[in-house]
Parts: sequence; structure tokens; C-alpha cells
Amino acid sequence: MTLYKISDRYPNYRDVYFNGNDIKGMTVRSGEDAKVGTVKDIFIDDENHVQFLVVDTGRSQVLLPIGRCTSNFEQNTVYVRSLNKEEFKNLQPYSDAGERYTRQEFSVEQSMAVEDSAPVEGIAFANVMPTQAPANPTFIEDTPAPKERPIQLYEERLVTQKQRIKTGEVTISKQTITETTDTDIPITREKVIIEIESIYSGQTRVDFGDAEVSEDGTVRMGIYEEQAEVCRRIVPYQNVSVRKEVVQDIVRTQQTVRREELDIQVEGNPEVVQTENTDQTLTK
Repeated sequence: MTLYKISDRYPNYRDVYFNGNDIKGMTVRSGEDAKVGTVKDIFIDDENHVQFLVVDTGRSQVLLPIGRCTSNFEQNTVYVRSLNKEEFKNLQPYSDAGERYTRQEFSVEQSMAVEDSAPVEGIAFANVMPTQAPANPTFIEDTPAPKERPIQLYEERLVTQKQRIKTGEVTISKQTITETTDTDIPITREKVIIEIESIYSGQTRVDFGDAEVSEDGTVRMGIYEEQAEVCRRIVPYQNVSVRKEVVQDIVRTQQTVRREELDIQVEGNPEVVQTENTDQTLTK
């Protein structure tokens, strides 16, 4: 779709479109009633419908769809209830490249809730078109007659995002534990055994074995035994590995979203035909 600056086709656009008022220079406020810029220019399409407002935000210029706007000429303000201040940064940028501008696809999700926006009584721009013939017909020569502009319905959508945060910290260290341990150690010791044989049984036999016999007949024998000696030695008994594993969970959330639907009110007995393929309502 090719867009045109409104003043290039309608020099007297104030009278043709806005009953003598001028929307250029009006303050633009977002859904939270914050000032986001001023209206610099207006774009119309080949069928002379107002499509976009050029909003100067101070740092850049963006295209604001006219269907999202409501004006209040007494307050010199254009209100945009469905967009907050941050969402204005996602609007389609615009630069003064020429008098014609080719429209690109535009979409902004998660509009601000209607109950959170400032209530405004004014003129809605949903179907702004000329209210009278232009003063200079040369600007609309060979321009087709304006057609009815379809009504755009909006709906809220859930947009999810994930944020990685620190939930805890684990410190791993070693500490020494003291405990008492019992152990059994087998030891050996020597004891003296003296065997005496009766002298009446025969010849007396003396066997001294390893004993030492002195000259005076004294027998000496060394007696030995084992004694337990306990010492401590450090040995490894366990290997510990420390690592992290990523566990995936599913978090289910539930929010209330809204969408717009047509509310058709008729007076009298008109025949209303609604086509399902285009969702347009025709009144005869």
C-alpha cells in the first residue's frame, strides 16, 4: 500500500477531515497517560483513508496506526489506550525519504489493558476520511471514490519469557571427625614349664633345653612375649565428584486475556448478512 502525506493531496485537510481543527502538533499520550511525543504529519492511502500518524518521540519518528488513536481537540491531545510507553519503541520507524511511503507489516502484541488506560472522551480515528470535497480538485484527480474501511478487531496474547536467576549456593569442604576405634591384635608370650619325674621310676633325666646352667647349678632361661604397638597411617577411603545437572520442569501459568468481538445493534428491520470468510458485516 502506498501512503501519501495528507497535505500533499488536501492542502485544506483541516476543513476536509477535522472540521477546521489541526491534529498536527498535538501531544500523544500512552495508555498510562505518559507523554510519548507529538504528531508531526498524517498519512493517507490511495482511497483517502487516514492510515498513520507520524509521531516525533524526540529521538526518532514512528508510524502510529490511526485505529489505535482517540483525539481530544479541547485538550490538544491524542490518546493511545492500547500501547504503553515501552511499546511505542516497537512501532515502525519512519524517515522523511519522500512524499510517498510504502506501508510495511506492523504488529504490536500485549497491548495495555483497557481498564488501566486513561478514559478519554473525544473523536475516534477508526474510519477517518474526507467529510467534504477538497478545495483544489487537482490533488485528487483520478482518485477512486472512498470505500468503507473494515473494522479491525484486536485481541490480547500471552507472551512468555524466561529469566535466569540465582536460587542458592552450595559450599563443599572437608572436616576432620575424631572417633574411638577398637581393634584386636593377637600376641604370643612364653611361659616356663617344669616337668618333674619321680626318682623311683628310674634314672633322673634333666633336660635344660635353651637354659643356661651356671657353675653353682643355677639354671637361667629367658622368657619372651610379644607386645602390641599401635600406629596411625592416613589412607584414602572415598572419592567424591561434584558436578551440576540441568533439570527441566514445566511451569504452567494461567492469565485472563481479552479479545474484541463485533456488537451489532440494529434499528428497524434491516437485513444483515455476515460472511464467515471475511468476517465483514454488510447492511442492506
